[in-house]
Amino acid sequence: PRFVYGSTAEIYTEAMDEKREDVDIAFGPDLSTKGISKLLDERLARLYSELYGIQSVGLRFGEVYGPFAESSIVHDIIRRSMDTLSSMDDIELDASSLYDFVYIDDVIDAIMAALQLDFPARKDIVVNVGSGSSSSINDLIDIVESHSGSRDGSRKNVAHNNEEPGLSLDRARYLLNFEPRYSFKDGILQTLAWYNDQTIN
Repeated sequence: PRFVYGSTAEIYTEAMDEKREDVDIAFGPDLSTKGISKLLDERLARLYSELYGIQSVGLRFGEVYGPFAESSIVHDIIRRSMDTLSSMDDIELDASSLYDFVYIDDVIDAIMAALQLDFPARKDIVVNVGSGSSSSINDLIDIVESHSGSRDGSRKNVAHNNEEPGLSLDRARYLLNFEPRYSFKDGILQTLAWYNDQTIN
């Protein structure tokens, strides 16, 4: 028996230099509630592997976005850019915070590959699924505003550093033959197009 389940990149803390799956992560105050919950899932998967030999793949997703994912950060930004009564100043997020945004089609590719994985010796595996690079809320706002006609501009002067790497995809490439097909800009434009269609209709 085997199963594939969703975990999250929120189990990595800001203090980590590299976001790799072979780093031992401990429960602590730096973890979000979601991060703690998913780290528990991973521990349970390991226990079931040791006790019963059940194979599992935990996919540590980055910040997933795309059409229909209306609870995402991306959709919140898009809605505000198209609503004349909203402002980017109302966003309760640090505009300089970095995320590894991953488009939904790439996520589906990773899930399908995980379902067909020919398991190596270890029976419980965790794999990062992301774009491999980091983008900030400012970057997101820039793309959305430049293609939606909106010009809020209120957060443009917040400094941020895009040199920080995203999730390590070495294991995903090796085990799942995974390579993200969508750049951040391409994924945002796909999402903008979908949102625009929904608004018009």
